[in-house]
Order: sequence, then structure tokens, then C-alpha cells
Amino acid sequence: MPAQRLLDQDHGESLSRRDQLLLEHLPLVHHVAHQVVRRRGLDIDLDELVSAGTLGLLEALEKFDPSRGLAVSTFATPRIRGAILDELRRRDRLSRGARRRTRDETNVRETLAQEIGRSPTTSEVASRLGVTPRELSVWQRDAQAQNPIPLDRPFMTNAGDRVTSAEVIADERQVPAQEAFERRERARILKEEILQLSQRHRLVLSLYYFEELKLHQIAGVLGVSESRVSQIRSKALRELREAVQARLGSAEVH
Repeated sequence: MPAQRLLDQDHGESLSRRDQLLLEHLPLVHHVAHQVVRRRGLDIDLDELVSAGTLGLLEALEKFDPSRGLAVSTFATPRIRGAILDELRRRDRLSRGARRRTRDETNVRETLAQEIGRSPTTSEVASRLGVTPRELSVWQRDAQAQNPIPLDRPFMTNAGDRVTSAEVIADERQVPAQEAFERRERARILKEEILQLSQRHRLVLSLYYFEELKLHQIAGVLGVSESRVSQIRSKALRELREAVQARLGSAEVH
């Protein structure tokens, strides 16, 4: 029985057609990910590739036109594979030095978070690494340059609204210069901090806020328990909120 039907029976909820297609084609994502790993002889965390492939599936479903007469799997497979290969290329483009710096930064962030009970600020991380905040920002930009967010990818504003980067840019003509600057700065910081999240954290936020799946539905997507999805979502939001607040000062993220 398809996972989508099990979810409907257990919870008495109906899914949108796109969400049905998403759940029905998740095995295809896993198949393509396994295929790529096997053919290339890779020793890599499969979950990260599945997360990238699922994002590729989501984008494929956004563009799918049934009037063309193609099966969803036929249309989605190259896009799933492309998203997975893009993730592999992104990793490969990071030099050994950049990978080491990113790994060092991640380790320091985790260590400091355990020591102080919150997400560390950029200055605290830089101090522990023995570099200046400016140097750390350069490290982060080098890594982020390999994984840009498209202008049509939505994100949450401080007011809780969903907007795209393109909308923010377009709206700047209609607001005072100072407000436009502040909005542009918030959007820039938010995008940078979103990129600091793991693929899995970004995927959970995307499925929950933008695809509007329920926690139990996301659990079916990821193959984990509903409580685990809740933990991932809460942790991702906490990390994102604290990171943005640390950079914006008194500004709040909801």
C-alpha cells in the first residue's frame, strides 16, 4: 500500500495531489541516490544525497505538466539525479583547505554550543578558531558561494511572511531607503544562515513551511519517527533564530 494511503488512513487527512506525488515517488529518490553511489563507488552519507534528491523531486513537481503526456517518474528522474550530482559537485568544488575550515568551524560551533548552552555568535566562533570575524566571514562566503539560493526560493521574513529574494528586491522601490536597506540586510543574513543548516534541516523546514506537510507526513518522507521530525524542526528553527538574532542584534525572527 502506498505510503500516502497509509498516512490518510491513520490520520484521516487528505493530501494535495502534489504531496501525494511526492510521497509516491520518494522510493524513486532513494533508488537514484543508491544508483549514483553504487556506480561511482562513493563512500558518503546517503541521507544527505537523499535530501538533495528530494529537493530535486520537489522542484520537478513544481514544473511538472501532465498535459505533455510524460510520466512523473520520467520527468522527475533526471532532475532528481541532477540535484544529487549538483550536491556532489558542490562538495567536490570545496578545496581541501575549505573543507578543513568548514569542518573546524562546525566542530567549534558544536563545542561552544555545549559549553554555553546556546548557539555561539560569529565573534565567539572566530575567537575560538583564532581568526577575526572578518576572516571567518570570508570562510563562510567561500562555502556559501558553492550553494546559492535561487531568487524564486521562498523564505520566512521577520513578520512570518513567505517571500522570495526577487520579491524583496522588487519591493525596495516602494519603501523608504532605510527600510529597504534593513529588509535587504535581513534577507541577506537569513539566506546566509539558512545555508549553514544541514541538508536535512533545510529539507524539514522546506517540507513543513513551504510544502505544508504535517509532521507525520514528513516522518514518512524521511523514514524516521514523528517525534524525531519535531526535534529536527525545533533544532533547525532554534539554530536559525539564534544565529540571525546574533547578527541583527535586537531584531527578532519568528
